[in-house]
Amino acid sequence: MVLEFYTSTGQDELVFNVTNDVSGQLQVLHDGLSTQSSDDSACDAMKTSFP
Repeated sequence: MVLEFYTSTGQDELVFNVTNDVSGQLQVLHDGLSTQSSDDSACDAMKTSFP
């Protein structure tokens, strides 16, 4: 899911490694955001969590 947003930036390897390390935390974050907003808004919030 996260990789979709970053493959075009050239940081796909970095994001892939980070996702492997904190995939559980990201899933919890996504679940929490999804309960408060639409899927699109949750995805936008996830994008902004990475510099």
